[in-house]
Amino acid sequence: MNKNIIIALLTVLLILSVAFGFYQKTETGKFEALAMENEKMARGGGVINAEKQMKLAEQQALLGVMALEKLQVALQELKKK
Repeated sequence: MNKNIIIALLTVLLILSVAFGFYQKTETGKFEALAMENEKMARGGGVINAEKQMKLAEQQALLGVMALEKLQVALQELKKK
């Protein structure tokens, strides 16, 4: 009778271990999927930030050209006087 109780307890322990292992595997799959999604979003954000930086650099270059043109006009006016 004691052997049967021990075998029953070990069987229950085995079933619980397998069930817990399966649960952990499914949870790990969920976290891996979230991690991959977050990585994709982060890479996409990097591209967006790079595009914004390029636009800002172009705007600053245009402002610099306009400032040089105004400076040239001002120098020409000074030369006239």
